Amino acid sequence: MKLRCVKDSIRLRLSKSDTQKLLAEGSIMETLEIGPQNVFTFGLSLDSKVMDLSVTFAQGTLLVSVPAELGKQWIDSQEVGIHNTLKEGKSGTSVLIEKDFPCKTRIEEDKSDRFGELMGTEGEVC
Repeated sequence: MKLRCVKDSIRLRLSKSDTQKLLAEGSIMETLEIGPQNVFTFGLSLDSKVMDLSVTFAQGTLLVSVPAELGKQWIDSQEVGIHNTLKEGKSGTSVLIEKDFPCKTRIEEDKSDRFGELMGTEGEVC
């Protein structure tokens, strides 16, 4: 799973194996160790208690939650992404969860765990 944060947006990109793990286990987490005592964790969970995409951040962990049924339907569909804009604070935070496409310009990259079959004929460069 990849995380991209730009200004007021959070974007998670999932590989095929990420979506299968999410479906089987209900959540996926990634950890980034920044020095000996600093850990940043981010994850995605299927949650039957939430009504729409939501985000929490506590104790160094960023967690995006998606309604369980919506997440399961998305995983089993040809849909590329799920999007919501959170209306909290002065401005909204855009949250996007996407199936990850292979990069056309990285020839050496293993593309077998990406969603190439969902790309249009034009596709994105990366």
